[in-house]
Amino acid sequence: MAELAVEATRAAGIVAPSLPAKHVAAVAIGNALQFYDFLTYAFFAAQIGRAFFPSHNPATSLLASLATFGAGFLTRPLGGVVIGMMGDRIGRKPAMLLSFTLMGAAILGLALTPSYATIGLAAPILVIGFRLVQGFALGGEVGPSTAFLIEAAPPLKRGLYVSFQYMTQDAAVLIAGLVGVTLANLLSAGQMDAWGWRLAFLIGAAIVPFGLILRRGLPVATIGLGSNLLVADEGVDALVLKLGGELAAVEIDGDLLRAGGGAANAVCLHRARAAGLGGFEFAAAIPGTIGGGIWMNGGAYGGDFSSVLVRALVATADGTGWLTPTELGLSYRHSNLRHWQVVLQAELRLRPRPPEEIKAVVRDLNAQRKAAQPTNRRTFGSVFKNPDHELSAGRMLEACGLKGHRIGGAQVSPKHANFIENAGGARTADAIALMAEARRRALAEYGVELVHEVEFLGAIELPPT
Repeated sequence: MAELAVEATRAAGIVAPSLPAKHVAAVAIGNALQFYDFLTYAFFAAQIGRAFFPSHNPATSLLASLATFGAGFLTRPLGGVVIGMMGDRIGRKPAMLLSFTLMGAAILGLALTPSYATIGLAAPILVIGFRLVQGFALGGEVGPSTAFLIEAAPPLKRGLYVSFQYMTQDAAVLIAGLVGVTLANLLSAGQMDAWGWRLAFLIGAAIVPFGLILRRGLPVATIGLGSNLLVADEGVDALVLKLGGELAAVEIDGDLLRAGGGAANAVCLHRARAAGLGGFEFAAAIPGTIGGGIWMNGGAYGGDFSSVLVRALVATADGTGWLTPTELGLSYRHSNLRHWQVVLQAELRLRPRPPEEIKAVVRDLNAQRKAAQPTNRRTFGSVFKNPDHELSAGRMLEACGLKGHRIGGAQVSPKHANFIENAGGARTADAIALMAEARRRALAEYGVELVHEVEFLGAIELPPT
């Protein structure tokens, strides 16, 4: 169950949802295809040898066929490094889509390559090439898929989730054996040599489109520090990512601050101040990350991310590209980004300002924040966006008499009515009930329909006003 407390909406509280069976299958299907291909090739090595490596000596054909099979192992380490690094940089899902696509293309290519008798030397060259691609893909499959299962598994079920890899491998070996035995019993030796062995590979290739559909449907969500996030009590049906490492690095380049999407605002502000660059002081009041700030165009005390952002590098399942604030659709506490899009890096243009002056401004902003907001209480940040009205959301809810109003373990902050505190054992359902009541009163008394600023993760929905 997701606690209302900030601590429970941070990464540690939500990075371990239980994936449904179809999503586990989407991950494990790559290893299954790998072992299916492995045993199928071994089962039909003699036929493959006669098709592509004809010789007067059957043993020579067989050895050439097995050597070609072994060639794939040469590119496995390279695939592991290249696709593994890709998974670390832009996400497990794009890496798994690439490895599975290459794997399927190689299997299909082997099944459809004409024999030596038809196209001559080109036949064995193509077959060797397909095996090299297959090895590269298989090497890159294991790391990202296993890492995905580990990262998606609940803390006490990681071993169980990873075991699905081996379970599907064994199942694939069994299926490949059954296919081989069935074809051997149904077809004559001549038919097996001519086209029968190709059927076994085509069966494997046939599952590739379904695997790609499953993998493209894998739900992924990215979070920052969870400081303005509310998570469903029942958990999240997705892999929730928190960026780190290179994706949380910060560097200064002239008047540009270049930061990973996972970099904390506080770290970026510190680096900017040390370099004598101002313009990012407003972030002192935002306990989040660069990616989270861009996601909702976070802001405070007259500043926001759209005022300093030059461009952001955004990754999706279809690729990676730089987007400007206009292309991101930044407006008041809003962007067009969705959970399947990940902010990998951002460039902020700042302006020269004396470090001591920056320090003084930040000190003043923090003092204002502590005086007005319940900074020593467990909250999930500002609840509603300020409406187009003479009253802010907090003032409006205060005028509605909601300060201190409590439902279950959640209460409207007695200090600032646009914050909800965990008064003890609060659940997300309690917070949603409070938010619904706040919206009802604001509409009834002021004709204003408040819009939530806090981000929802999971199956959460406010009832209509």
